[in-house]
Amino acid sequence: MADGKVTARPARDWLSRYVLPLCLAVLAFWSFRGTLDVFFVQDDFWFLSAVQQPLPNRMMLTGVLPDFFRPLPTYWFPLVNQFLWGLNPWGFHLSQLAVFALTIFALYRALYRVSGSAIAASFGAVTYGLAEAHLFTLGWIAGAIDVLAACFFALALWVVASYEAEKSPLWPVGVFLGLALLSKEIVVMLPLAWMGAQLARGMRAWIHRETWLTPRGQRLTILFGALLGVYFAVWIIFTTGHNSASQLLEVNGARAVYVLLNSLIAVLPGVKFYEPLSAAWLLAPVLLCVAAIVLSGGKRQAWAICALLLWLAPALVFAVTKKPADLQPYYGHFSIFGLAFLAALFVASVIERLRDGWPRRLAQAALVIGLAAYAWASAAVVQEGVLAHRSPALTQAVYSRAAYDQLVDFTAGKSYREIIFLDTSDLMWWSVGKGVMIPVMFSSVAAQFDGYAGYTAPPDTKTSGTALVVRQVSDTEFVVVK
Repeated sequence: MADGKVTARPARDWLSRYVLPLCLAVLAFWSFRGTLDVFFVQDDFWFLSAVQQPLPNRMMLTGVLPDFFRPLPTYWFPLVNQFLWGLNPWGFHLSQLAVFALTIFALYRALYRVSGSAIAASFGAVTYGLAEAHLFTLGWIAGAIDVLAACFFALALWVVASYEAEKSPLWPVGVFLGLALLSKEIVVMLPLAWMGAQLARGMRAWIHRETWLTPRGQRLTILFGALLGVYFAVWIIFTTGHNSASQLLEVNGARAVYVLLNSLIAVLPGVKFYEPLSAAWLLAPVLLCVAAIVLSGGKRQAWAICALLLWLAPALVFAVTKKPADLQPYYGHFSIFGLAFLAALFVASVIERLRDGWPRRLAQAALVIGLAAYAWASAAVVQEGVLAHRSPALTQAVYSRAAYDQLVDFTAGKSYREIIFLDTSDLMWWSVGKGVMIPVMFSSVAAQFDGYAGYTAPPDTKTSGTALVVRQVSDTEFVVVK
Protein backbone atom coordinates (compact mmCIF):
# COMPACT_ATOMS: atom_id res chain seq x y z
CA MET A 1 0.00 0.00 0.00
CA ALA A 2 2.92 2.33 -0.55
CA ASP A 3 0.98 4.52 -2.92
CA GLY A 4 3.36 7.18 -4.01
CA LYS A 5 6.54 8.96 -3.13
CA VAL A 6 6.89 12.61 -2.29
CA THR A 7 9.50 14.23 -4.55
CA ALA A 8 8.94 17.94 -3.91
CA ARG A 9 11.90 20.27 -3.57
CA PRO A 10 13.32 20.37 0.00
CA ALA A 11 11.97 23.83 0.92
CA ARG A 12 8.50 23.15 -0.44
CA ASP A 13 8.56 19.67 1.06
CA TRP A 14 9.34 21.14 4.49
CA LEU A 15 6.37 23.49 4.16
CA SER A 16 4.11 20.62 3.08
CA ARG A 17 5.27 18.28 5.83
CA TYR A 18 5.33 20.60 8.81
CA VAL A 19 4.08 24.16 8.28
CA LEU A 20 0.83 23.34 6.47
CA PRO A 21 -0.34 20.61 8.89
CA LEU A 22 0.53 22.87 11.82
CA CYS A 23 -1.61 25.64 10.31
CA LEU A 24 -4.51 23.21 9.83
CA ALA A 25 -4.16 22.02 13.43
CA VAL A 26 -4.23 25.63 14.65
CA LEU A 27 -7.32 26.28 12.50
CA ALA A 28 -9.13 23.35 14.07
CA PHE A 29 -8.08 24.47 17.57
CA TRP A 30 -9.29 28.01 16.89
CA SER A 31 -12.61 26.81 15.45
CA PHE A 32 -13.44 24.81 18.60
CA ARG A 33 -11.94 27.31 21.05
CA GLY A 34 -15.41 28.08 22.42
CA THR A 35 -15.34 24.78 24.30
CA LEU A 36 -12.69 26.23 26.62
CA ASP A 37 -15.47 28.00 28.54
CA VAL A 38 -17.59 24.87 29.01
CA PHE A 39 -18.09 23.58 32.55
CA PHE A 40 -17.84 19.99 33.76
CA VAL A 41 -20.96 17.93 33.11
CA GLN A 42 -22.47 14.50 33.75
CA ASP A 43 -19.81 11.77 33.34
CA ASP A 44 -17.03 14.30 33.95
CA PHE A 45 -17.87 14.30 37.65
CA TRP A 46 -17.68 10.50 37.82
CA PHE A 47 -14.18 10.57 36.35
CA LEU A 48 -13.11 13.36 38.70
CA SER A 49 -14.52 11.44 41.64
CA ALA A 50 -12.57 8.36 40.61
CA VAL A 51 -9.20 10.11 40.43
CA GLN A 52 -9.76 11.52 43.91
CA GLN A 53 -9.81 7.99 45.36
CA PRO A 54 -6.74 6.73 47.31
CA LEU A 55 -3.96 5.07 45.31
CA PRO A 56 -3.40 2.37 44.25
CA ASN A 57 -6.77 1.09 43.07
CA ARG A 58 -8.22 -1.18 40.39
CA MET A 59 -9.27 1.73 38.20
CA MET A 60 -5.61 2.44 37.46
CA LEU A 61 -5.62 -0.74 35.36
CA THR A 62 -9.16 -0.92 33.99
CA GLY A 63 -10.48 2.63 33.97
CA VAL A 64 -13.63 4.00 35.56
CA LEU A 65 -16.21 2.22 33.37
CA PRO A 66 -16.57 -1.39 34.59
CA ASP A 67 -17.78 -2.86 31.30
CA PHE A 68 -15.00 -1.33 29.21
CA PHE A 69 -11.22 -1.45 29.20
CA ARG A 70 -10.43 2.26 28.80
CA PRO A 71 -7.88 3.20 31.47
CA LEU A 72 -6.16 6.05 29.59
CA PRO A 73 -9.08 8.43 28.97
CA THR A 74 -11.25 7.55 31.96
CA TYR A 75 -8.56 7.49 34.65
CA TRP A 76 -5.05 8.56 33.67
CA PHE A 77 -5.96 11.53 31.46
CA PRO A 78 -8.26 13.08 34.12
CA LEU A 79 -5.65 12.31 36.79
CA VAL A 80 -2.90 14.15 34.91
CA ASN A 81 -5.22 17.05 34.13
CA GLN A 82 -6.30 17.36 37.75
CA PHE A 83 -2.63 17.46 38.75
CA LEU A 84 -1.96 20.20 36.19
CA TRP A 85 -5.11 22.28 36.49
CA GLY A 86 -6.84 21.33 39.74
CA LEU A 87 -10.60 21.51 39.21
CA ASN A 88 -10.41 24.19 36.53
CA PRO A 89 -12.47 22.97 33.53
CA TRP A 90 -10.69 25.45 31.26
CA GLY A 91 -7.42 23.58 31.72
CA PHE A 92 -9.04 20.21 31.03
CA HIS A 93 -10.52 21.51 27.79
CA LEU A 94 -7.20 23.09 26.82
CA SER A 95 -5.49 19.71 27.13
CA GLN A 96 -8.23 18.08 25.14
CA LEU A 97 -8.02 20.66 22.35
CA ALA A 98 -4.24 20.21 22.23
CA VAL A 99 -4.71 16.46 21.73
CA PHE A 100 -7.29 17.19 19.05
CA ALA A 101 -4.84 19.49 17.24
CA LEU A 102 -2.21 16.73 17.34
CA THR A 103 -4.78 14.41 15.76
CA ILE A 104 -5.19 16.79 12.80
CA PHE A 105 -1.42 17.05 12.39
CA ALA A 106 -0.95 13.26 12.46
CA LEU A 107 -3.88 12.64 10.12
CA TYR A 108 -2.49 15.12 7.60
CA ARG A 109 0.90 13.40 7.71
CA ALA A 110 -0.73 10.02 7.14
CA LEU A 111 -2.72 11.39 4.19
CA TYR A 112 0.36 13.12 2.79
CA ARG A 113 2.34 9.91 2.98
CA VAL A 114 -0.39 7.94 1.20
CA SER A 115 -1.38 10.52 -1.42
CA GLY A 116 1.86 12.38 -2.04
CA SER A 117 -0.14 15.61 -2.40
CA ALA A 118 -0.33 18.50 0.05
CA ILE A 119 -3.62 19.67 -1.45
CA ALA A 120 -5.16 16.21 -1.15
CA ALA A 121 -3.91 15.77 2.41
CA SER A 122 -5.35 19.18 3.32
CA PHE A 123 -8.75 18.20 1.94
CA GLY A 124 -8.76 15.08 4.13
CA ALA A 125 -7.51 16.90 7.23
CA VAL A 126 -10.13 19.66 6.88
CA THR A 127 -12.88 17.08 6.22
CA TYR A 128 -12.09 15.46 9.56
CA GLY A 129 -10.84 18.41 11.59
CA LEU A 130 -13.77 20.77 10.98
CA ALA A 131 -16.54 18.19 11.21
CA GLU A 132 -19.43 19.24 13.43
CA ALA A 133 -19.39 15.80 15.08
CA HIS A 134 -16.49 16.96 17.28
CA LEU A 135 -18.93 19.09 19.27
CA PHE A 136 -20.08 15.82 20.82
CA THR A 137 -16.58 14.84 21.99
CA LEU A 138 -14.93 18.18 22.73
CA GLY A 139 -17.96 19.45 24.65
CA TRP A 140 -17.10 17.54 27.82
CA ILE A 141 -14.15 15.95 29.59
CA ALA A 142 -15.60 12.46 29.21
CA GLY A 143 -15.22 13.01 25.47
CA ALA A 144 -11.52 12.33 26.02
CA ILE A 145 -12.45 8.69 25.39
CA ASP A 146 -12.98 9.55 21.72
CA VAL A 147 -10.43 12.36 21.54
CA LEU A 148 -7.53 10.25 22.83
CA ALA A 149 -8.59 7.20 20.82
CA ALA A 150 -8.77 9.32 17.66
CA CYS A 151 -5.35 10.85 18.31
CA PHE A 152 -3.59 7.53 18.79
CA PHE A 153 -5.59 6.15 15.87
CA ALA A 154 -4.32 8.93 13.58
CA LEU A 155 -0.76 8.41 14.81
CA ALA A 156 -1.11 4.69 14.10
CA LEU A 157 -2.34 5.44 10.57
CA TRP A 158 0.65 7.72 10.05
CA VAL A 159 3.24 5.15 11.15
CA VAL A 160 1.51 2.32 9.23
CA ALA A 161 1.73 4.36 6.03
CA SER A 162 5.33 5.33 6.85
CA TYR A 163 6.29 1.74 7.63
CA GLU A 164 4.91 0.53 4.32
CA ALA A 165 6.87 3.28 2.57
CA GLU A 166 10.00 2.11 4.44
CA LYS A 167 10.18 5.41 6.33
CA SER A 168 9.48 4.07 9.83
CA PRO A 169 10.30 1.01 11.96
CA LEU A 170 7.57 -1.41 12.99
CA TRP A 171 7.50 -0.83 16.74
CA PRO A 172 5.71 2.59 16.66
CA VAL A 173 2.76 0.87 14.97
CA GLY A 174 2.34 -1.42 17.97
CA VAL A 175 2.82 1.42 20.46
CA PHE A 176 0.24 3.79 18.98
CA LEU A 177 -2.31 1.12 18.16
CA GLY A 178 -1.92 -0.28 21.68
CA LEU A 179 -2.50 3.16 23.21
CA ALA A 180 -5.54 3.61 20.97
CA LEU A 181 -6.98 0.30 22.14
CA LEU A 182 -6.45 1.37 25.76
CA SER A 183 -8.63 4.39 24.95
CA LYS A 184 -11.55 2.84 23.08
CA GLU A 185 -12.20 -0.60 21.64
CA ILE A 186 -13.67 0.73 18.38
CA VAL A 187 -10.14 1.28 17.02
CA VAL A 188 -9.90 -2.44 16.31
CA MET A 189 -11.35 -1.33 12.98
CA LEU A 190 -7.86 -0.18 11.83
CA PRO A 191 -6.19 -3.61 11.78
CA LEU A 192 -9.41 -5.24 10.60
CA ALA A 193 -9.87 -2.71 7.77
CA TRP A 194 -6.22 -2.99 6.80
CA MET A 195 -6.38 -6.78 6.68
CA GLY A 196 -9.66 -6.59 4.76
CA ALA A 197 -7.94 -4.39 2.18
CA GLN A 198 -5.09 -6.87 1.98
CA LEU A 199 -7.57 -9.66 1.28
CA ALA A 200 -9.01 -7.61 -1.58
CA ARG A 201 -5.52 -7.04 -2.88
CA GLY A 202 -4.83 -10.77 -2.49
CA MET A 203 -7.79 -11.67 -4.69
CA ARG A 204 -6.49 -9.36 -7.41
CA ALA A 205 -2.96 -10.74 -7.02
CA TRP A 206 -4.25 -14.31 -7.26
CA ILE A 207 -6.12 -13.52 -10.48
CA HIS A 208 -3.05 -11.90 -12.03
CA ARG A 209 -0.63 -14.35 -10.36
CA GLU A 210 1.25 -11.57 -8.63
CA THR A 211 2.90 -11.36 -5.21
CA TRP A 212 0.35 -10.75 -2.49
CA LEU A 213 1.85 -9.63 0.83
CA THR A 214 5.25 -7.99 0.91
CA PRO A 215 7.56 -8.91 3.82
CA ARG A 216 6.50 -5.69 5.55
CA GLY A 217 2.86 -6.54 4.98
CA GLN A 218 3.41 -9.95 6.54
CA ARG A 219 5.03 -8.41 9.62
CA LEU A 220 2.16 -5.93 9.97
CA THR A 221 -0.36 -8.76 9.76
CA ILE A 222 1.43 -10.71 12.49
CA LEU A 223 1.68 -7.62 14.69
CA PHE A 224 -2.00 -6.79 14.26
CA GLY A 225 -3.12 -10.32 15.03
CA ALA A 226 -0.91 -10.61 18.13
CA LEU A 227 -1.95 -7.21 19.45
CA LEU A 228 -5.65 -7.93 19.03
CA GLY A 229 -5.30 -11.32 20.73
CA VAL A 230 -3.53 -9.84 23.76
CA TYR A 231 -5.96 -6.93 23.97
CA PHE A 232 -9.11 -9.04 24.02
CA ALA A 233 -7.58 -11.45 26.53
CA VAL A 234 -6.79 -8.58 28.90
CA TRP A 235 -10.21 -7.02 28.27
CA ILE A 236 -11.97 -10.21 29.34
CA ILE A 237 -9.76 -10.65 32.43
CA PHE A 238 -9.92 -7.12 33.81
CA THR A 239 -13.49 -6.09 32.99
CA THR A 240 -16.98 -7.48 33.25
CA GLY A 241 -16.74 -7.84 29.50
CA HIS A 242 -19.39 -10.53 29.36
CA ASN A 243 -21.97 -7.82 30.09
CA SER A 244 -20.86 -5.89 27.02
CA ALA A 245 -20.72 -9.05 24.93
CA SER A 246 -24.30 -9.82 25.88
CA GLN A 247 -25.31 -6.62 24.11
CA LEU A 248 -24.31 -8.11 20.74
CA LEU A 249 -27.62 -9.85 20.25
CA GLU A 250 -29.32 -8.27 17.28
CA VAL A 251 -28.51 -6.88 13.87
CA ASN A 252 -30.29 -3.70 12.84
CA GLY A 253 -29.33 -2.39 9.42
CA ALA A 254 -31.25 0.83 9.98
CA ARG A 255 -28.84 1.72 12.80
CA ALA A 256 -25.88 1.32 10.44
CA VAL A 257 -27.52 3.55 7.83
CA TYR A 258 -28.25 6.09 10.59
CA VAL A 259 -24.58 6.30 11.60
CA LEU A 260 -23.29 6.46 8.03
CA LEU A 261 -25.70 9.22 7.04
CA ASN A 262 -24.80 11.25 10.11
CA SER A 263 -21.09 10.86 9.34
CA LEU A 264 -21.86 12.47 5.98
CA ILE A 265 -23.99 15.18 7.59
CA ALA A 266 -21.05 15.98 9.87
CA VAL A 267 -18.88 16.96 6.89
CA LEU A 268 -21.59 18.82 4.94
CA PRO A 269 -21.68 22.41 6.26
CA GLY A 270 -25.17 23.10 4.94
CA VAL A 271 -26.85 20.19 6.73
CA LYS A 272 -27.48 19.98 10.47
CA PHE A 273 -27.34 16.93 12.69
CA TYR A 274 -30.49 14.83 12.96
CA GLU A 275 -31.91 16.38 9.79
CA PRO A 276 -33.08 13.83 7.20
CA LEU A 277 -30.64 13.02 4.42
CA SER A 278 -31.40 10.87 1.40
CA ALA A 279 -29.95 7.35 1.55
CA ALA A 280 -28.65 7.98 -1.97
CA TRP A 281 -25.82 9.92 -0.32
CA LEU A 282 -24.41 6.59 0.86
CA LEU A 283 -23.23 5.99 -2.69
CA ALA A 284 -20.90 9.01 -2.53
CA PRO A 285 -18.09 7.34 -0.51
CA VAL A 286 -18.35 4.20 -2.64
CA LEU A 287 -18.03 6.28 -5.81
CA LEU A 288 -15.05 8.14 -4.34
CA CYS A 289 -13.40 4.80 -3.59
CA VAL A 290 -13.99 3.48 -7.11
CA ALA A 291 -12.85 6.75 -8.68
CA ALA A 292 -9.66 6.83 -6.62
CA ILE A 293 -8.83 3.29 -7.74
CA VAL A 294 -9.67 3.84 -11.41
CA LEU A 295 -8.04 7.26 -11.77
CA SER A 296 -4.84 6.05 -10.14
CA GLY A 297 -4.69 2.97 -12.33
CA GLY A 298 -5.11 0.68 -9.35
CA LYS A 299 -2.10 2.15 -7.56
CA ARG A 300 -4.16 3.24 -4.57
CA GLN A 301 -6.45 0.22 -4.50
CA ALA A 302 -5.50 -1.11 -1.09
CA TRP A 303 -5.68 2.23 0.73
CA ALA A 304 -8.93 3.17 -1.02
CA ILE A 305 -10.55 -0.10 0.07
CA CYS A 306 -9.13 0.33 3.57
CA ALA A 307 -10.63 3.85 3.70
CA LEU A 308 -14.04 2.58 2.63
CA LEU A 309 -13.90 -0.11 5.33
CA LEU A 310 -12.86 2.49 7.92
CA TRP A 311 -15.99 4.42 7.00
CA LEU A 312 -18.23 1.35 7.23
CA ALA A 313 -16.77 -0.37 10.32
CA PRO A 314 -18.05 1.94 13.12
CA ALA A 315 -21.55 1.81 11.67
CA LEU A 316 -21.48 -1.98 11.58
CA VAL A 317 -20.38 -2.07 15.23
CA PHE A 318 -23.23 0.26 16.17
CA ALA A 319 -25.66 -1.84 14.14
CA VAL A 320 -25.07 -4.98 16.21
CA THR A 321 -24.81 -3.24 19.60
CA LYS A 322 -27.78 -2.34 21.77
CA LYS A 323 -26.86 1.24 22.54
CA PRO A 324 -29.02 4.38 22.68
CA ALA A 325 -29.45 6.22 19.39
CA ASP A 326 -28.01 9.41 20.89
CA LEU A 327 -24.60 7.69 21.06
CA GLN A 328 -24.37 7.42 17.27
CA PRO A 329 -22.22 10.59 16.83
CA TYR A 330 -19.50 8.93 18.92
CA TYR A 331 -19.39 6.09 16.39
CA GLY A 332 -19.94 8.25 13.32
CA HIS A 333 -17.01 10.36 14.53
CA PHE A 334 -14.66 7.50 13.65
CA SER A 335 -16.34 6.94 10.28
CA ILE A 336 -15.11 10.40 9.29
CA PHE A 337 -11.54 9.04 9.22
CA GLY A 338 -12.59 6.89 6.28
CA LEU A 339 -14.23 9.86 4.56
CA ALA A 340 -11.05 11.91 5.05
CA PHE A 341 -8.94 9.23 3.37
CA LEU A 342 -11.42 8.81 0.52
CA ALA A 343 -11.48 12.56 -0.12
CA ALA A 344 -7.68 12.79 -0.11
CA LEU A 345 -7.17 9.77 -2.36
CA PHE A 346 -9.74 11.03 -4.84
CA VAL A 347 -8.24 14.52 -5.03
CA ALA A 348 -4.71 13.12 -5.41
CA SER A 349 -5.85 10.81 -8.22
CA VAL A 350 -7.58 13.67 -10.05
CA ILE A 351 -4.46 15.84 -9.87
CA GLU A 352 -2.26 13.02 -11.14
CA ARG A 353 -4.48 12.37 -14.15
CA LEU A 354 -4.01 15.92 -15.44
CA ARG A 355 -1.09 16.77 -17.70
CA ASP A 356 1.77 18.81 -16.33
CA GLY A 357 1.56 22.48 -17.11
CA TRP A 358 -1.37 24.85 -17.06
CA PRO A 359 -4.16 22.20 -16.84
CA ARG A 360 -2.73 20.84 -13.59
CA ARG A 361 -1.96 24.30 -12.20
CA LEU A 362 -5.43 25.52 -13.03
CA ALA A 363 -6.99 22.47 -11.35
CA GLN A 364 -4.78 22.90 -8.29
CA ALA A 365 -5.76 26.56 -8.01
CA ALA A 366 -9.45 25.65 -8.26
CA LEU A 367 -9.01 22.96 -5.60
CA VAL A 368 -7.26 25.37 -3.24
CA ILE A 369 -10.06 27.91 -3.65
CA GLY A 370 -12.66 25.21 -3.07
CA LEU A 371 -10.78 23.97 -0.01
CA ALA A 372 -10.62 27.48 1.46
CA ALA A 373 -14.36 27.98 0.93
CA TYR A 374 -15.15 24.59 2.46
CA ALA A 375 -12.91 25.26 5.46
CA TRP A 376 -14.46 28.69 6.01
CA ALA A 377 -18.02 27.33 5.85
CA SER A 378 -17.20 24.37 8.11
CA ALA A 379 -15.46 26.57 10.69
CA ALA A 380 -18.46 28.89 10.75
CA VAL A 381 -20.82 25.96 11.36
CA VAL A 382 -18.62 24.67 14.17
CA GLN A 383 -18.42 28.04 15.93
CA GLU A 384 -22.16 28.52 15.60
CA GLY A 385 -22.67 25.03 17.02
CA VAL A 386 -20.61 25.86 20.10
CA LEU A 387 -22.56 29.05 20.74
CA ALA A 388 -25.89 27.27 20.17
CA HIS A 389 -24.87 24.36 22.43
CA ARG A 390 -25.51 21.94 19.60
CA SER A 391 -24.65 18.75 21.48
CA PRO A 392 -26.04 17.12 24.64
CA ALA A 393 -22.88 17.84 26.63
CA LEU A 394 -22.81 21.52 25.66
CA THR A 395 -26.49 21.88 26.55
CA GLN A 396 -26.22 20.17 29.91
CA ALA A 397 -23.06 22.09 30.82
CA VAL A 398 -25.22 25.22 30.98
CA TYR A 399 -27.23 23.53 33.74
CA SER A 400 -24.26 22.22 35.70
CA ARG A 401 -22.53 25.61 35.52
CA ALA A 402 -25.66 27.41 36.76
CA ALA A 403 -26.06 24.95 39.64
CA TYR A 404 -22.40 25.22 40.64
CA ASP A 405 -22.29 29.03 40.57
CA GLN A 406 -25.40 29.32 42.72
CA LEU A 407 -24.19 26.73 45.22
CA VAL A 408 -20.90 28.60 45.56
CA ASP A 409 -22.89 31.71 46.55
CA PHE A 410 -25.20 29.76 48.88
CA THR A 411 -22.34 28.04 50.73
CA ALA A 412 -19.99 31.02 50.97
CA GLY A 413 -18.79 31.40 54.55
CA LYS A 414 -20.84 28.39 55.69
CA SER A 415 -19.76 24.89 56.76
CA TYR A 416 -22.58 22.70 55.47
CA ARG A 417 -22.05 18.95 55.51
CA GLU A 418 -25.00 18.15 53.24
CA ILE A 419 -27.01 19.76 50.45
CA ILE A 420 -30.59 18.61 49.87
CA PHE A 421 -32.24 19.32 46.52
CA LEU A 422 -36.01 19.62 46.11
CA ASP A 423 -38.06 19.57 42.88
CA THR A 424 -34.99 18.82 40.76
CA SER A 425 -35.62 18.20 37.06
CA ASP A 426 -34.29 15.09 35.34
CA LEU A 427 -32.09 17.22 33.10
CA MET A 428 -30.51 18.96 36.08
CA TRP A 429 -30.07 15.62 37.86
CA TRP A 430 -28.16 14.21 34.92
CA SER A 431 -26.21 17.42 34.32
CA VAL A 432 -24.70 17.37 37.80
CA GLY A 433 -23.69 13.73 37.39
CA LYS A 434 -26.52 12.31 39.48
CA GLY A 435 -25.32 14.48 42.34
CA VAL A 436 -21.63 13.50 42.13
CA MET A 437 -20.79 17.13 41.36
CA ILE A 438 -21.38 18.09 45.00
CA PRO A 439 -18.71 15.96 46.75
CA VAL A 440 -16.30 16.53 43.86
CA MET A 441 -16.54 20.33 43.75
CA PHE A 442 -17.44 20.90 47.43
CA SER A 443 -15.08 18.87 49.57
CA SER A 444 -16.63 16.82 52.40
CA VAL A 445 -20.18 17.80 51.41
CA ALA A 446 -22.75 15.11 50.65
CA ALA A 447 -25.79 15.51 48.38
CA GLN A 448 -29.35 14.16 48.46
CA PHE A 449 -31.97 14.64 45.76
CA ASP A 450 -35.59 14.29 46.71
CA GLY A 451 -37.19 11.62 44.54
CA TYR A 452 -33.90 10.22 43.21
CA ALA A 453 -31.73 7.25 44.18
CA GLY A 454 -34.31 6.10 46.72
CA TYR A 455 -34.19 9.27 48.80
CA THR A 456 -37.32 11.09 50.01
CA ALA A 457 -36.91 14.38 51.85
CA PRO A 458 -38.81 14.67 55.16
CA PRO A 459 -41.79 17.05 55.18
CA ASP A 460 -40.99 20.71 55.80
CA THR A 461 -37.27 20.17 55.17
CA LYS A 462 -35.44 23.46 55.73
CA THR A 463 -31.91 24.76 55.83
CA SER A 464 -30.09 24.25 59.12
CA GLY A 465 -26.60 24.82 60.42
CA THR A 466 -25.31 21.61 58.82
CA ALA A 467 -27.63 21.10 55.85
CA LEU A 468 -28.39 23.44 52.98
CA VAL A 469 -31.79 22.89 51.36
CA VAL A 470 -32.41 24.31 47.89
CA ARG A 471 -35.39 24.13 45.58
CA GLN A 472 -35.25 24.31 41.80
CA VAL A 473 -37.70 26.98 40.65
CA SER A 474 -36.83 27.18 36.94
CA ASP A 475 -34.68 25.39 34.37
CA THR A 476 -31.42 26.69 35.88
CA GLU A 477 -32.41 28.61 39.02
CA PHE A 478 -32.44 27.53 42.67
CA VAL A 479 -33.60 29.23 45.87
CA VAL A 480 -32.64 28.45 49.46
CA VAL A 481 -35.44 26.88 51.51
CA LYS A 482 -35.35 28.60 54.90
